[in-house]
Amino acid sequence: MDLRETIKYPQIIFSEKSGLRPIIDNLFEKINEKPSISYEVEEDQVIAGLVAKNFGIAIVPYMNILNFLDVKSLDINYPSWERNFYIANLKDTYLSPAVREFKNFVITNYNKSQI
Repeated sequence: MDLRETIKYPQIIFSEKSGLRPIIDNLFEKINEKPSISYEVEEDQVIAGLVAKNFGIAIVPYMNILNFLDVKSLDINYPSWERNFYIANLKDTYLSPAVREFKNFVITNYNKSQI
């Protein structure tokens, strides 16, 4: 779905303390719109519960709890966005075999442009 289609609905949005808030704000900036915020909440599960009780809609990452609530999840395909994840470990410290194997798997299977 296109994010612009959500503008006409009241939105439950992450509070400014949340690390997801700047990402969601940036999505709305990309479409030159501001959501009509009905509630600002810190916890993603609370947001899901409020949506289930028809207090508004929400832009959230996938959460398993959505499968257990009476809500419909739609993929947002416009605007496009990307989030980078990193792997980090302390230098010169012991890595367990499982951690070392995982790190090597990531390095082997993803090139620098994908990581």
